[in-house]
Amino acid sequence: MQHPLCCQNYFFGNYWESYFRMQEQGFNGPRQERHYSKKMKVHYRSLPNEFTTNDLVYYCSVNQRNAEKIVERWKSEGYIVMSTYGLYEKVILDLM
Repeated sequence: MQHPLCCQNYFFGNYWESYFRMQEQGFNGPRQERHYSKKMKVHYRSLPNEFTTNDLVYYCSVNQRNAEKIVERWKSEGYIVMSTYGLYEKVILDLM
């Protein structure tokens, strides 16, 4: 009986080898384009360049908890930075 991964190795082995070879060379693979949702674009554009979570609640009609989640997600994705405690600044000023 053959090993259960023999079939996968036969079909995908070359892909694995090229993937690991590229990783050794420092190539991370193709860059993925960010897809901005229409709602995210509208929320982001409606805010001033510097804003607080209260501004997000006011301009975007979301509750405080959702505003905090949105801010954390935008910070992790690099759309905003915290300039001072509680005050955030847009990094990408024109979101297409």
